[in-house]
Amino acid sequence: MAKTVPIKRGDHYFVPPIEGFSDEMRAVPSVTTILKEVTKEAITNWAVAETAKFCFANPGATIKEAMGARWRSSGQASARGKTIHSWIEAYENGAELVPEDLPEDVRPFGIAFEKYVGTFKPHVVHLEMPVANLTHGYGGTLDALQIDASERTLLVDYKTGKAIYSAEQKWQLSAYRHAEWLLRREGIETIAYPMPKIDGAMIVLLKPDGTFAVEEVEDDFSTFLAYKHVWYQRWSDEGDCPSSCFCKHLEAIAVDAQKPDLKVVADVK
Repeated sequence: MAKTVPIKRGDHYFVPPIEGFSDEMRAVPSVTTILKEVTKEAITNWAVAETAKFCFANPGATIKEAMGARWRSSGQASARGKTIHSWIEAYENGAELVPEDLPEDVRPFGIAFEKYVGTFKPHVVHLEMPVANLTHGYGGTLDALQIDASERTLLVDYKTGKAIYSAEQKWQLSAYRHAEWLLRREGIETIAYPMPKIDGAMIVLLKPDGTFAVEEVEDDFSTFLAYKHVWYQRWSDEGDCPSSCFCKHLEAIAVDAQKPDLKVVADVK
């Protein structure tokens, strides 16, 4: 029996052949992998703060223990995020769940999500859906596609935390917004369907105090493509950038700028 290829393995998504677009399976990097090229000042400051708090609380700790403090804290935050995302997915798939059933440290995020649903009453179209763009070569998994009260189709990303770090998250949502294909597992095969028209994208922040915040973000696809170029230059072993790369656009602008000005300034007889 032939081996089945998953939609995602490690840092790459696998896009099946698509009639009229590609005749072979392609492996493309994930959006989150590409955006690791972004300098995350907020995360750096958080890591320093977590290390400092651990050292003050444990004055006899070793350097190794102090350096591991941020990873322990990060692991706990990641586990909370995965738990609430799984709970949201089950909730939106019709399961009768209540926040009181959640572990105590996750419960406030469930309460915040219920308040969001009660306020906006979104209609869910897709959940945890892998997507891909073959023109620029990347893939990712969006949290949800929803239709709001104004009949707009919105790409929604759930975050858990105290604040929205909109710059990087805006680029991530822009990448998903410009995806060309939805990838769905059907039996042992991955089937690609055209991406529906997206009217907007927003971040729903579920806070640890049981409240929520919503921020609709502007499209900034060109910045994401610039980071895609940086990632390609650092990590790809495929040689020159593809013709769709951000750098090719810049090269075209540079060539246009060097063309002589051919305007007629006077008639000479």
